[in-house]
Amino acid sequence: MRNMDPFSVFAFYHLGFDDEFNYRFRNIHETASHFQVSEKAVREFLQREELTPERIRHTNFNLSKAHSEAMIMDMDGLSKEAKRAFAQQAFAELRDGQHDSLREFDDVDYENLLGLD
Repeated sequence: MRNMDPFSVFAFYHLGFDDEFNYRFRNIHETASHFQVSEKAVREFLQREELTPERIRHTNFNLSKAHSEAMIMDMDGLSKEAKRAFAQQAFAELRDGQHDSLREFDDVDYENLLGLD
């Protein structure tokens, strides 16, 4: 069994980065397989560590933007170190984000997801 620490699970499940910081879209099944645990164990871990998609959507953190940036970094061929630094920064921002149970998906501007406009 691999070590399921909050950062590693966040990077793998939410950003799509494996141990070598190669990007690929991940789901709960792949996450369980990667960490050599059951899907139930992953769900319980996400709940305990407040990393469920439901919890994150009520946090002042744009997960869609972070996931998109991770994918772009991989397509642009950025180094493992750059991707790791990005993932660590994104994780820190998530942990520092203010939780607001009233925040909804409507608060995300999907027309300008990356904030370029």
